[in-house]
Amino acid sequence: MQKIQTDILWLFGAKGTLLLANFVVISITLDLLSTKIYGVWITLYTTISWLSFFDLGLGNGMRNLFAVNRAIGNQEKNKQLVSTSYIIVLGIALILLIVGLPFVYYADIARFFNISDIAIPDLRCVLSLLVVVTSLQLITKLINSIFLADQKPALSSLIDCSGVVCSLLLLFILKDRLVGSLFNLALIITLPTFIISFIVTLFAFNKNYRKLKPSLKCFNLKISNKLINLGLRFFLIQLSALIILQGSNIIILKFIGAEEVSVFSLVYKYFNVIVTIFTLVLTPYWSFFTDSYAKNNYNQLKQGFKQLLISWLAISMVGVVMWIALPFSFKIWLNQELDIPAYLPVSLLLFSIFSNLGSVFIYFLNGTSSYLNFQLAIVLAFAALLYPLSAYLLPTYGVLGVVFTMFFANSYGVLFAPYLSYKVLKRMKSN
Repeated sequence: MQKIQTDILWLFGAKGTLLLANFVVISITLDLLSTKIYGVWITLYTTISWLSFFDLGLGNGMRNLFAVNRAIGNQEKNKQLVSTSYIIVLGIALILLIVGLPFVYYADIARFFNISDIAIPDLRCVLSLLVVVTSLQLITKLINSIFLADQKPALSSLIDCSGVVCSLLLLFILKDRLVGSLFNLALIITLPTFIISFIVTLFAFNKNYRKLKPSLKCFNLKISNKLINLGLRFFLIQLSALIILQGSNIIILKFIGAEEVSVFSLVYKYFNVIVTIFTLVLTPYWSFFTDSYAKNNYNQLKQGFKQLLISWLAISMVGVVMWIALPFSFKIWLNQELDIPAYLPVSLLLFSIFSNLGSVFIYFLNGTSSYLNFQLAIVLAFAALLYPLSAYLLPTYGVLGVVFTMFFANSYGVLFAPYLSYKVLKRMKSN
């Protein structure tokens, strides 16, 4: 437990540095590019970033299986698991490159992104760079899953943090040479994180994780089937959750208007701070749950739940303080007054608290690979119902109808996951 507390402190430091560095990077990028070209850059970067989902959940699958093997001391199985994971993800990365690069070269990119009226030199080069780096990062970022499974989450966070800080330093040094050059800017923003994760991977497999160094002869077909089966379930769960979380803005824009999207988005981001904080607290517990479950350590799991629920209560109180301070906070943050309906901050605060509570039980079930098929079925059904339910509620309740829908779509964690977690713990105790 002492190690988890230390890891959380490191995560807060790394995440705080990362957020601050990202904020400064955005500010400098806006100075270097026109508003229109910056908008294009964000669109391109966000779109290509979706390729990172094409690891098909293998990172999370490997994380769970690795932690179980680690708990029972089966290093040979982990050697096969790591080799199998790297080989499969290498194959996925090559497929993305083979498909993605010809698409960038032959497709009408300007028309595809509806930017025909904006002159952008080297547009295809920028997109090609993003496709190559994102595809290769599928491979290099597998080391993060190993660190997380080995209960070293701080190392995983430090890779991303170091990459963004390096990008920031390069932006400061080369700022005068980057004005108007989207390709050079893309190089500086994307390459450092990739290069650092590549170097860390080489160093790790030649030092602390030498015995796990990937090898073609250690590829195991049986493990690959198990890995893909588990990974695909995580992939579909994550994809459904992303649709649920990202779909709200699109629905409000379609049915109500752009101004309401802005107000909703700003209030949502404000209260999402407590979700971000709680996620940092939760991160070490995923592999902690996996390890304790594999060792059948009921008392340790019970203690972990107790600590998380106390943390949830404390962070919920922070959210209440943020709600009280919202008018003052928004005035400092945005330097302007917004017409915010009274119900919106209250409902989004309650939604954030609601989501955090559900995450405690979802992390436990995911960490122990319990009831994933049931979770997948529920989340897919809720994601499918998001649009029709919003369309039904919006004419009567407006933006509040979307918040109702968000509560419904995220209700698995509070309505089902606690009971399922109780069943797992009860079964462990009886054993």
